[in-house]
Amino acid sequence: MAYIGNTPEIGFNTLVYQKFNGTGACTQFTIAQPISDPNYLEILVNNVQQEPYAAYDVASGVITFSEAPSAGANNVQVGMKSSTIIYYSTINGSQIIDSTITGTKFQDSSITSAKIADGAILGNDIAVNAISANQITVGAITGNLLATNIINSNNIVDGAILGNNIAVNAISANNFSPATNNKIFSSGVVGSLIFGS
Repeated sequence: MAYIGNTPEIGFNTLVYQKFNGTGACTQFTIAQPISDPNYLEILVNNVQQEPYAAYDVASGVITFSEAPSAGANNVQVGMKSSTIIYYSTINGSQIIDSTITGTKFQDSSITSAKIADGAILGNDIAVNAISANQITVGAITGNLLATNIINSNNIVDGAILGNNIAVNAISANNFSPATNNKIFSSGVVGSLIFGS
C-alpha cells in the first residue's frame, strides 16, 4: 500500500463520509458504524463545522443533535474515523527492515526447522556463544553438515569427546596430519586408548 509520511503502525484511521438530508425537525441520524464517541466524528451542517458534545452526541451509531439541522439535500455531512488493521499475514519479507527483528521478539518454539530454508543461516549470522550444548538434540549434527577444517583443537574442551562419541572406523590414519601423529605417539595416547593404561 502506498502512503505519504510516517510508516503506519498496526492500526491507523481513515475518514469515511456519509450524507443525510436535513428536515428542520429530525434530530437523530443513524450512521453505518456503531460509534459512541463524538470525537470520532466530523460533522458539517450546511458546510459549518459542528462541535462535539455541544452540537451533537452519538451512541451506538445514532447521532443526536441539540438542534435539528435545517432542511436541505445532503446538507448534513458526517465524517467517521474508521480503524484499519494491518494483519500479520499481509507482511512479507520485503517489508521488514534489516535488524528490526531480534531474538527477544520470538516466542519459544516459534521457529522450527521446517521454516528455515537450506543455507539460510550462515556462520556469520550466529553470535558467539549463541548456541550451547543443551540446545542441540542428539544426532542433530552429522558429519555431512560440518565443513572441512571447521573444527580445530581450540574448539574442543577437555573431556568433550569420549570413546562412545566416536563411531567404529570414524577416524582413520589419513584423518591425522604428520604433526598430529607425532603428538599422539610421543604422548602415549595410542597406548592408553588400546590398552586402557
